[in-house]
Amino acid sequence: CEKKEYLVKRILRERYNEENIHVLRNAISTCLQMARGEKEVIEAFIGVSNISDEDVDEAREIYSKLDIQEFFEWASHHFAIDDFYEDEEDLIDHIKFIISSDNIHLVNDKKYKFITEIIGRSFPKYAHLG
Repeated sequence: CEKKEYLVKRILRERYNEENIHVLRNAISTCLQMARGEKEVIEAFIGVSNISDEDVDEAREIYSKLDIQEFFEWASHHFAIDDFYEDEEDLIDHIKFIISSDNIHLVNDKKYKFITEIIGRSFPKYAHLG
């Protein structure tokens, strides 16, 4: 019975972790696309069609300069990542774990490179996380 309980808990934890990663990657990807000024993504995200080039530039300006606290708040509001992370420090710790367990993410995955840039803009505030 204990072995079955352990196995069920492990399976549930793995599913939770998979969902966590999926939500995180979607949030980062959407933010990255908006920071690049991808008009179709911006229109779909805000629910308005035929936005002006000035609106695209404004979105690019906003999303390309988010720090980790702003990203966490935005992603919590739109993707509910606060269901998985207590705060932005918890998010940073998880991202660091992902990258440290497989450095290929940082080199080959634009989403992880983008989120590390967001963390980098926040560095003075989170320098103690090393």
